Amino acid sequence: PVARLHTTKISSTQSIPEVDPIALFPNPAQAFIRWEMPKAFRNAKKVEYQIVDAKGDVQVRDWLPGNTVAPSISTRHLDNGVYWLHLRQGANRTVRSFHVQR
Repeated sequence: PVARLHTTKISSTQSIPEVDPIALFPNPAQAFIRWEMPKAFRNAKKVEYQIVDAKGDVQVRDWLPGNTVAPSISTRHLDNGVYWLHLRQGANRTVRSFHVQR
């Protein structure tokens, strides 16, 4: 069988702040992930981060000081699979996928 993909065009009158993409490594991860904090977050007092699994369940939710240039967090408690790192501070948001593979 052939899968058919449908696309939907989405438009909005609100602008979403553009944030630098996250440089995340290693990917795939085994014991930890580390990323470079996007410039838009570096002057914040704190930045919320979440790790979300493929089912949409939040596995980790915590805060970091915005001046943390290269945060590192453990992935030892995560099963093998695909996850998304979400960063949020005020209206600034960015997301990057990563894999855990042991």
